[in-house]
Formats: sequence, C-alpha cells, structure tokens
Amino acid sequence: MPFIRIKKVKAYEYAYLVENSWKKRKKSSRQKTMKYLGRVHKLEQKYDSEVELKDASVREQLKQLLINHLEDYGFEKKENNHILENFSIDTNNHSVQKSKREISLQMNEGFMNSYTLKNLINFKPAGDEQEIAYNFANAFVSAGINVPQETFIQLYSKLLAENNIKTQLQVQIDEQKEDFKEFHY
Repeated sequence: MPFIRIKKVKAYEYAYLVENSWKKRKKSSRQKTMKYLGRVHKLEQKYDSEVELKDASVREQLKQLLINHLEDYGFEKKENNHILENFSIDTNNHSVQKSKREISLQMNEGFMNSYTLKNLINFKPAGDEQEIAYNFANAFVSAGINVPQETFIQLYSKLLAENNIKTQLQVQIDEQKEDFKEFHY
C-alpha cells in the first residue's frame, strides 16, 4: 500500500508517494518512489466550523466536507478553485498548486495534494466491511481532514448503501427473516 514520505533537502521538505517491497534474495525491503507530490507547505487552521451534510451523493458530500475544511484554513472560493494567497485547490481536477506548481499542504496529520485529494473524492470501496472502513478513514487522514465520528459514520453508511454493500449485521437480519418465513409458513 503506497504512503507519503517526506524528504528534507536543505531548508525545504518535499513529499513523495512511495511503496515498500520485500526483496527475498537480499532479505531486505526496498522503497520505490512512485510519484513526486511537490514541496510541503504547512498551514494552520483558523476556524473550526461544523458541517451539516446536505442530502446528496457520497461524492458530493465529500466535496462539501472538503470545501468546509478548506474554508476553516482560510481558503475562499473563486470560480472553480479555492484560493489562499498563492495556493489553489481545484476539487474537480484534483489539483493542489502554488503558482501553478504541484504542492502538498500539511494539514493536521496528513497532506493534501493531488494524490490524496483524488483518492478521497473518487474513493471506491473494495474488500470486506472492515477493509472498506479502514481505507475510507485512511483516505481522510492521509488528506489531512479531521472528520467528526458521527459524520464519518453517516458518510460510511451512505457509501455502503450507494454501492449495494450489506454489512454483516444486515446479512444476518436478512438470513433470520428467511428462516422466520420458512418456519412461519
């Protein structure tokens, strides 16, 4: 699973998407750089507003949550972008830039960049219920977005419903209904 690694060069930090692989012959791991994610810029959160999600698709709710988060850092909407000083974030094209160069914004415990932004907005559930929940939560943390537990559960439930994924509890209830029908008739 790829992750973001920060390298310090002189006075600046740079973000890279890397992946570890095990080399059997050498009996050691190797780290492969998959993508350069830009220079790291640290931002401080100015506000801590609550977000109330509108009734929309998960993707639209994710964008709404993201925009709210950006506004908490002082970003303002201008045309299709969100701007703060020379920083520009385009949620439609999944770009995070400063003066038209790709960058990574350090926010909370993660980094918002083109990779993490695209990963969050285009999240596709795969695996079992636990894997989906873990990967969905990881998409938020990696992008530097703190989500209240209640909001996460609401989004996660909607994500499962939109993708016709039943939880283990729902499967057990359906099985019990079938057993009850057979027993009752």
